[in-house]
Amino acid sequence: MGKEPPESDTKAEGLTPKLGRWTGFGEKKLWDFLELLIVPVILAVGAFYLEDQASNRQEKIADDRYKQEQRIANSRYQQEQSIANSRYQQETLKAYFDQITQLLLEKNLRQSNSEAQVIARARTLSALGELDENRKGLLLKFLNEANLITQDKRVISLVDANLRGANLSEAYLIGANLRGANLSEANLRGANLRGASLSGTNLIRASLSGANLSEASLSGASLSGVNLSGVNLSQASLSGVNLSGVNLNGANLSRANLSGTNLSGANLSRANLSGTNLVEAKYTTGNTKPEFCNQISLTFPCATKFPPGVDPIAEKMVLFRVYK
Repeated sequence: MGKEPPESDTKAEGLTPKLGRWTGFGEKKLWDFLELLIVPVILAVGAFYLEDQASNRQEKIADDRYKQEQRIANSRYQQEQSIANSRYQQETLKAYFDQITQLLLEKNLRQSNSEAQVIARARTLSALGELDENRKGLLLKFLNEANLITQDKRVISLVDANLRGANLSEAYLIGANLRGANLSEANLRGANLRGASLSGTNLIRASLSGANLSEASLSGASLSGVNLSGVNLSQASLSGVNLSGVNLNGANLSRANLSGTNLSGANLSRANLSGTNLVEAKYTTGNTKPEFCNQISLTFPCATKFPPGVDPIAEKMVLFRVYK
């Protein structure tokens, strides 16, 4: 006879099926229990992730919409500001024209040393401080056409007037008295300034391409950074002006007065120097040392370039010397 299992084992084996029936799990192993737990967790995490992604998309859409609305609002605001500013400047210019016209018709503006001239100058300087480049040009043209800034009889002084950046392209300013004005960065391309008074005028970085400056007075003017190539400067007065490093290639300087002018490093190639007064004008040669070029703010080599046949010594020019 075989050995019978212990009574305790028999009872345990009989208890297992009963336990499975009571709990509903039967003979499932640990992995089976883990599967039952993991699957809901994965589903829950997936649902949370999808919901979070959807929420992020909604937030991005809302953020993009807000940014677009802000750009539209800013653009509209800038347009409104531009329109308002343009309207204000136009009203300022019109008011100026009306005021000067009234002074001419009712207050004898052309009378020398009159109170009306003091008022006109004050209003001119004030208006120029408010106007943009194009309207500054219109104001100046008005003054010139009304013969209020002519060289022979200047009614309104433009000394220290703010004409920076003024658009005076193709302007007709023959004989205009612009002495002491600030015309830095002004657009004077093709302007006719024949016989104009520009003494002491600030013309730094002004555009003068194609301008007519014949017979103009430029003594003491600031011309740093100005390109004068091809410009008509015949019979102009440039005495004592600093033209160091200035491009005068092809300029018409016939019978111009350049006495005492600083021409160190200037480019006078192909310039018309017929009858030009170059007495005591300063120049540099190819022997100028690099450190000397640096001291006078020029790039080495910084020799003055003359047209063929011009002898600086014969013209009684002075060799520019730099001392340490």
